[in-house]
Amino acid sequence: MPVYLYWGEDDFAIAQAVTKLQNKVLDPNWLQFNYHQLPGDRPEMTIEGLNQAMTPVFGLGERLVWLVDTNLCQHKPDADILNELERTLQVIPETAHLLLTTTKKPDGRLASTKLLRKYAVVKDFSLIPPWKTDLITAQVKRVAQEKQLKLTLKAIALLTDSVGNNTRQLWNELEKLKIYWGDNPQPVDETAVAELV
Repeated sequence: MPVYLYWGEDDFAIAQAVTKLQNKVLDPNWLQFNYHQLPGDRPEMTIEGLNQAMTPVFGLGERLVWLVDTNLCQHKPDADILNELERTLQVIPETAHLLLTTTKKPDGRLASTKLLRKYAVVKDFSLIPPWKTDLITAQVKRVAQEKQLKLTLKAIALLTDSVGNNTRQLWNELEKLKIYWGDNPQPVDETAVAELV
Protein backbone atom coordinates (compact mmCIF):
# COMPACT_ATOMS: atom_id res chain seq x y z
CA MET A 1 0.00 0.00 0.00
CA PRO A 2 1.28 3.48 -0.79
CA VAL A 3 -0.15 4.99 2.46
CA TYR A 4 1.75 4.90 5.78
CA LEU A 5 0.88 6.06 9.29
CA TYR A 6 3.85 6.17 11.67
CA TRP A 7 3.05 7.10 15.25
CA GLY A 8 4.83 7.10 18.61
CA GLU A 9 7.16 9.07 20.87
CA ASP A 10 10.37 7.54 19.50
CA ASP A 11 11.18 10.38 17.12
CA PHE A 12 14.59 8.92 16.25
CA ALA A 13 13.07 5.61 15.12
CA ILE A 14 10.42 7.46 13.11
CA ALA A 15 13.10 9.62 11.47
CA GLN A 16 15.04 6.48 10.51
CA ALA A 17 11.91 4.84 9.05
CA VAL A 18 11.14 8.01 7.07
CA THR A 19 14.70 8.13 5.71
CA LYS A 20 14.48 4.47 4.73
CA LEU A 21 11.21 5.13 2.89
CA GLN A 22 12.68 8.20 1.18
CA ASN A 23 15.70 6.22 0.00
CA LYS A 24 13.45 3.46 -1.25
CA VAL A 25 11.00 5.52 -3.32
CA LEU A 26 12.68 8.79 -4.30
CA ASP A 27 15.21 9.42 -7.04
CA PRO A 28 17.70 11.96 -5.60
CA ASN A 29 17.90 13.77 -8.95
CA TRP A 30 14.15 14.45 -8.97
CA LEU A 31 13.75 15.20 -5.26
CA GLN A 32 12.55 18.79 -5.70
CA PHE A 33 9.70 17.68 -7.92
CA ASN A 34 8.57 14.50 -6.19
CA TYR A 35 9.09 15.10 -2.45
CA HIS A 36 6.74 17.26 -0.40
CA GLN A 37 6.90 17.73 3.37
CA LEU A 38 3.90 19.57 4.77
CA PRO A 39 2.68 20.43 8.29
CA GLY A 40 -0.17 18.02 8.98
CA ASP A 41 -1.84 20.02 11.73
CA ARG A 42 -3.52 22.53 9.39
CA PRO A 43 -6.61 21.49 7.37
CA GLU A 44 -5.53 23.31 4.21
CA MET A 45 -2.15 21.54 4.27
CA THR A 46 -3.87 18.17 4.69
CA ILE A 47 -5.95 18.88 1.56
CA GLU A 48 -2.78 20.05 -0.23
CA GLY A 49 -1.00 16.84 0.78
CA LEU A 50 -3.84 14.66 -0.49
CA ASN A 51 -3.83 16.57 -3.79
CA GLN A 52 -0.04 16.24 -4.10
CA ALA A 53 -0.34 12.48 -3.54
CA MET A 54 -2.61 12.30 -6.60
CA THR A 55 -0.21 14.29 -8.81
CA PRO A 56 1.68 12.14 -11.34
CA VAL A 57 5.39 11.58 -10.78
CA PHE A 58 7.69 13.98 -12.59
CA GLY A 59 10.82 12.41 -14.03
CA LEU A 60 12.27 9.28 -12.42
CA GLY A 61 11.52 7.57 -9.12
CA GLU A 62 8.26 7.85 -7.26
CA ARG A 63 6.44 10.59 -5.32
CA LEU A 64 6.48 10.96 -1.51
CA VAL A 65 4.16 13.33 0.34
CA TRP A 66 4.80 13.59 4.09
CA LEU A 67 2.23 15.15 6.43
CA VAL A 68 4.31 15.87 9.54
CA ASP A 69 2.63 15.89 12.99
CA THR A 70 -0.81 15.20 11.57
CA ASN A 71 -3.80 15.53 13.85
CA LEU A 72 -6.17 13.53 11.64
CA CYS A 73 -6.10 10.69 14.15
CA GLN A 74 -6.57 12.79 17.28
CA HIS A 75 -9.28 15.31 16.36
CA LYS A 76 -12.41 14.78 14.36
CA PRO A 77 -11.73 16.36 10.95
CA ASP A 78 -14.44 18.42 9.28
CA ALA A 79 -16.64 16.73 6.68
CA ASP A 80 -14.73 18.16 3.70
CA ILE A 81 -11.40 16.72 4.86
CA LEU A 82 -12.97 13.37 5.75
CA ASN A 83 -14.62 13.13 2.32
CA GLU A 84 -11.37 14.10 0.57
CA LEU A 85 -9.46 11.56 2.66
CA GLU A 86 -11.91 8.78 1.86
CA ARG A 87 -11.94 9.63 -1.84
CA THR A 88 -8.15 9.92 -2.11
CA LEU A 89 -6.99 6.93 -0.07
CA GLN A 90 -8.83 4.52 -2.36
CA VAL A 91 -7.18 5.74 -5.56
CA ILE A 92 -3.63 6.84 -4.70
CA PRO A 93 -1.41 5.66 -7.56
CA GLU A 94 1.15 2.94 -6.84
CA THR A 95 3.93 5.39 -7.74
CA ALA A 96 2.83 7.86 -5.04
CA HIS A 97 3.34 7.42 -1.32
CA LEU A 98 1.46 9.32 1.38
CA LEU A 99 3.15 9.33 4.79
CA LEU A 100 1.49 10.64 7.94
CA THR A 101 3.43 10.91 11.20
CA THR A 102 2.30 11.80 14.70
CA THR A 103 3.68 11.43 18.20
CA LYS A 104 0.24 10.68 19.64
CA LYS A 105 -1.59 7.38 19.59
CA PRO A 106 -4.39 7.34 16.98
CA ASP A 107 -7.91 7.52 18.41
CA GLY A 108 -9.54 4.36 17.11
CA ARG A 109 -13.04 5.82 17.47
CA LEU A 110 -12.53 8.47 14.78
CA ALA A 111 -13.70 7.83 11.22
CA SER A 112 -10.40 9.21 9.90
CA THR A 113 -8.42 6.69 11.98
CA LYS A 114 -10.64 3.85 10.78
CA LEU A 115 -10.04 4.92 7.17
CA LEU A 116 -6.29 5.08 7.67
CA ARG A 117 -6.24 1.66 9.34
CA LYS A 118 -8.13 0.29 6.35
CA TYR A 119 -5.84 1.73 3.67
CA ALA A 120 -2.51 2.43 5.38
CA VAL A 121 0.44 0.51 6.74
CA VAL A 122 0.33 1.53 10.42
CA LYS A 123 3.55 1.31 12.46
CA ASP A 124 3.89 1.94 16.17
CA PHE A 125 7.08 3.69 17.27
CA SER A 126 6.30 3.91 20.97
CA LEU A 127 9.17 3.95 23.41
CA ILE A 128 9.73 0.67 25.21
CA PRO A 129 8.82 1.08 28.90
CA PRO A 130 12.06 1.15 30.96
CA TRP A 131 10.96 -1.79 33.13
CA LYS A 132 10.60 -4.12 30.10
CA THR A 133 14.28 -5.01 29.97
CA ASP A 134 13.63 -8.10 27.86
CA LEU A 135 12.25 -5.91 25.05
CA ILE A 136 15.14 -3.45 25.42
CA THR A 137 17.59 -6.37 25.26
CA ALA A 138 15.87 -7.59 22.08
CA GLN A 139 16.18 -4.09 20.63
CA VAL A 140 19.91 -3.99 21.47
CA LYS A 141 20.38 -7.35 19.73
CA ARG A 142 18.36 -6.24 16.68
CA VAL A 143 20.21 -2.94 16.22
CA ALA A 144 23.60 -4.63 16.76
CA GLN A 145 22.69 -7.18 14.10
CA GLU A 146 21.65 -4.38 11.70
CA LYS A 147 25.03 -2.75 12.29
CA GLN A 148 26.73 -6.15 11.83
CA LEU A 149 28.30 -5.94 15.27
CA LYS A 150 28.66 -9.04 17.43
CA LEU A 151 28.26 -8.59 21.19
CA THR A 152 28.82 -10.95 24.12
CA LEU A 153 25.87 -11.61 26.42
CA LYS A 154 27.47 -9.49 29.16
CA ALA A 155 28.03 -6.65 26.70
CA ILE A 156 24.36 -6.82 25.69
CA ALA A 157 23.29 -6.72 29.34
CA LEU A 158 25.54 -3.74 30.07
CA LEU A 159 24.26 -1.86 27.01
CA THR A 160 20.68 -2.59 28.04
CA ASP A 161 21.36 -1.11 31.48
CA SER A 162 23.35 1.83 30.10
CA VAL A 163 21.13 3.14 27.34
CA GLY A 164 17.69 1.93 28.39
CA ASN A 165 14.96 2.74 25.90
CA ASN A 166 16.82 5.65 24.26
CA THR A 167 17.01 4.50 20.62
CA ARG A 168 19.15 7.42 19.48
CA GLN A 169 21.75 6.76 22.19
CA LEU A 170 21.75 3.03 21.40
CA TRP A 171 22.50 3.71 17.72
CA ASN A 172 25.23 6.19 18.59
CA GLU A 173 26.88 3.90 21.15
CA LEU A 174 26.81 0.91 18.81
CA GLU A 175 28.29 3.04 16.03
CA LYS A 176 31.06 4.14 18.39
CA LEU A 177 31.71 0.53 19.43
CA LYS A 178 31.79 -0.60 15.80
CA ILE A 179 34.40 2.02 14.91
CA TYR A 180 36.44 1.22 18.03
CA TRP A 181 36.29 -2.56 17.51
CA GLY A 182 37.22 -2.32 13.81
CA ASP A 183 37.87 -5.62 12.04
CA ASN A 184 38.31 -7.64 15.22
CA PRO A 185 36.45 -10.94 14.59
CA GLN A 186 35.75 -11.46 18.31
CA PRO A 187 32.44 -10.23 19.74
CA VAL A 188 32.57 -6.91 21.59
CA ASP A 189 32.91 -7.64 25.30
CA GLU A 190 31.62 -5.85 28.39
CA THR A 191 35.05 -4.27 29.05
CA ALA A 192 34.86 -2.28 25.79
CA VAL A 193 31.26 -1.32 26.54
CA ALA A 194 32.21 -0.16 30.05
CA GLU A 195 35.07 1.95 28.68
CA LEU A 196 33.18 3.62 25.84
CA VAL A 197 29.51 3.78 26.79
